[in-house]
Amino acid sequence: MKINLLFVILLSGFGAHAQISPIREISFVEEYITSKNKWEKAKALHNDSYQFTLHQISETEGFTKHTTITVKNGTITERSYQQFNNGMNDRERLKYSWTEDQAHINSHGDGIVAFTFDKIYENCITMHLSQDTEDYKIIFQIDAYGMLATCGSTKLNCERDCFLGYEVVKFEWFE
Repeated sequence: MKINLLFVILLSGFGAHAQISPIREISFVEEYITSKNKWEKAKALHNDSYQFTLHQISETEGFTKHTTITVKNGTITERSYQQFNNGMNDRERLKYSWTEDQAHINSHGDGIVAFTFDKIYENCITMHLSQDTEDYKIIFQIDAYGMLATCGSTKLNCERDCFLGYEVVKFEWFE
């Protein structure tokens, strides 16, 4: 049975940016709110300073891509990118990499555009958890600490490179 629920994002802490978004599974809403609250508390404890790595894989291109974003005191200070060939041993895998400092953020075309983890939470609720489950499979996972680990959607009956969203493969706090 599909549950169609209207959820006011104001309840999850978006304040003045409140909007109504259809959410298809009530369990996603509960997990999202719990995770978002844990994120906000941890972020305050660590002065909004952290680093995370997002993972992308393309079967058609034959590459795995990692974009790492560093945030210090709420400001993006660095973005780095690594592209690996799929199916090779670790030493031969790294194909291409670069690092941007704060003055040059988003100057390279490769990788995910730099944004804070707050934006991942925002995009998760507005772009992915609100997808119609008649057309999309929703993927939402939290890690052992209650933080968002995967949020995205896959068009049903899609055969290759179908996942749209975020997969966090590494996260660390700075003091």
